[in-house]
Amino acid sequence: MNLDTHDVHLILSGANRTGKLFAAGGIPIFDFETRNRTVRDGQLEHWGNCPPGEFILGKPIPMNTPPFGPWFLGIYDYGSHHAMFEHHRSGIGLHGGGSGLPHPLAPVQSPPWVPTHGCWRMVNEDLGHLVTIVKAVQDAGGRCFVTVTPWVPGSVEETDDWLDVEESALDEDE
Repeated sequence: MNLDTHDVHLILSGANRTGKLFAAGGIPIFDFETRNRTVRDGQLEHWGNCPPGEFILGKPIPMNTPPFGPWFLGIYDYGSHHAMFEHHRSGIGLHGGGSGLPHPLAPVQSPPWVPTHGCWRMVNEDLGHLVTIVKAVQDAGGRCFVTVTPWVPGSVEETDDWLDVEESALDEDE
């Protein structure tokens, strides 16, 4: 991927539970923990995992709701890349919060993590830091490219840091 001067590249890995943000030239900017565990893990369609592929981030949207936390960053198809469209997905992005958590808007939530309907969940404090970077990049005329690596069943050892939530208990938009 050839980045212009003001562009950044975010790599999201469900296998490693990480997000890694790079500036042009491959210079690391920010690493964070993230999760893409969904109510239907392993599925790439309706309410399943975010499909692998290359995308672009939209502008940060303030949310301040328990399901999303303080922000939502939409992940969108761009150019000739159409993974979201091909997998019948929309409304996928990065956000914090978590329905059912005692303090879903707290800057640093300790486990448990809450599954989503396909989004990547972050700790609110990390999300705020990412939003600051994304705003600066977009204000300078840059783009925020995203690569989602393929989901690999069994690649992450499941731990007890998940809140046990039935799909019907999650907010419709989460």
